[in-house]
Amino acid sequence: ASVFLTITTLLWSVGVPLGILFAPGEAQAAAAIVISSIKDFQGAPIPASSAATAVIKVSATTSLAGKALGAVTVNFSGTEFATTDLEAIAIGNTSGVALYKDAPGTITGSFDSSDTVVTLASIPAFSGGTITLTPLDPATNTVLANGSATIFYVVIKTSSTAVNGDQIIPTIPADGVVTTDGNGPTA
Repeated sequence: ASVFLTITTLLWSVGVPLGILFAPGEAQAAAAIVISSIKDFQGAPIPASSAATAVIKVSATTSLAGKALGAVTVNFSGTEFATTDLEAIAIGNTSGVALYKDAPGTITGSFDSSDTVVTLASIPAFSGGTITLTPLDPATNTVLANGSATIFYVVIKTSSTAVNGDQIIPTIPADGVVTTDGNGPTA
């Protein structure tokens, strides 16, 4: 190790760029993330004790095999919004906030009954109006298709305590989508 250090120091001292001594690693492309609101949700009334309703669509594309969705953070706000407006938080499809993966071959790109819930690693807790959904096993549950979009939905279920006039506004913060390629949009 000291011989290598001595040689590199000598080469550097005579102006040889040290980059020639190291082979560059394989370039890693970050996943492309597109976040969109669900048209049917914007301003639409949702009754108390609602069925699962998609509120945000997350489309992720990667150019590398074996990449996955690692977490989605959602900020909830709105007039009179309280976390109790949503069903109790759980790791599966009974949760007031859940993550679903679009099932190919049905109505691709639209939330429907054939889409599958992504089981979470643990029951997430709200911090203020923010919650992070972390899949149990990203290597199998949320693998991204190589070269084409994989679609996920943030889905809510309202509780029986939600009242008329409560407003629910979900947003994904900058870097709120994390893949094994790194974070998603920064703005």
